[in-house]
Order: sequence, then structure tokens, then C-alpha cells
Amino acid sequence: MLNYIKKWLKYQCSYVAWTVFPVALVALFFIMAVSYFPSHAHIATLVFILCVAIFIGVYPGNK
Repeated sequence: MLNYIKKWLKYQCSYVAWTVFPVALVALFFIMAVSYFPSHAHIATLVFILCVAIFIGVYPGNK
């Protein structure tokens, strides 16, 4: 199981666009969420991270 995760992570990190862009997008969203919704920023950010992870995992061009 651990080897599978390592291989998957190495494969994902081999594409800069799939690592840098989602991380930057999540960071930008978090800054905006804290600015506009201070009491619910953590929940909104977690939901957004899940959506980004699902998009990366199921995007057809990523197979």
C-alpha cells in the first residue's frame, strides 16, 4: 500500500501543472475565504481541497 502511494505521488509530482497549480489555487481560495468568511474559512477550504483532489483524480487527461 505504501509503495503504491509513493508511486502515485511520484507520478503526480512529475507534472508541475498538477502540483503547483492546485496548491496555488487552494492557497488563493483560503486567503479569499478568510477575508470574506472568517468563521467558516476552514470548512470552505476543506471542501475546496476535496473538490480539487477529486478533479485531479478523475480528470480523463490525467490517466
